[in-house]
Amino acid sequence: MKKHFTTVIISLLLCLSSNAQQIRTFVSAGATVSQIEGDELRGFDNIGWHFGIGAVTTVDKYGNWLLTTEIDYTRRGAFNNTINPNNFKYNIYLPLDYIDIPVTIFYRDPIGNMMIGLGPVYGRLVQQPHEEIRYSYLYPDTSNMAFLKNDIAIAAELRFKVWRRLEIGLKWQYSVFPIKKDWLFTERVTTIETQKWTNNCYNNSVTLRLLWQFGDEPTYKRKRNRK
Repeated sequence: MKKHFTTVIISLLLCLSSNAQQIRTFVSAGATVSQIEGDELRGFDNIGWHFGIGAVTTVDKYGNWLLTTEIDYTRRGAFNNTINPNNFKYNIYLPLDYIDIPVTIFYRDPIGNMMIGLGPVYGRLVQQPHEEIRYSYLYPDTSNMAFLKNDIAIAAELRFKVWRRLEIGLKWQYSVFPIKKDWLFTERVTTIETQKWTNNCYNNSVTLRLLWQFGDEPTYKRKRNRK
């Protein structure tokens, strides 16, 4: 699946390059805050890193629409070490390292130099170095902690030009399909009574990053004002 997805991206860029002003490359680095929806925890307490390289090309001759594709290395997952109102003591550290391949269509505001984009993301889980998972009164099934290797997500991003070729981006990403299915939880209600249920889990993350573009800014054609 990953090979087919990459082939589609390359083919799309080659098709658009004939009409594009210029294809430019960029690098990005930043931090990600994330949580795993469905793990019975709350809050974006897990902090991870983000590194990436990518390419951007214009879709129209005026430079208002752009297509970007990237290869990113991002750490997401869950972290919590608190006591909730029900006196449940949580101590969990579950980092998930992904190689992400996002494809994003951006609209560029020609006046304010702001870009807003939306697109799909294919993520591949490459490492799961979890260290500790411990609940009190609420027990997740830890006999099988393997998460699914593929993560299909949707991402939205705002980008602002800071200085020359330097941009800042704020990106939100959410899994479309579960990254772990039917995770079993058991809660001790009394000393002799328990209740059980299952949850599907999804990645939910926000990334703040800096982007540096290589190459000169292309000269776009201006739209003519029709009388």
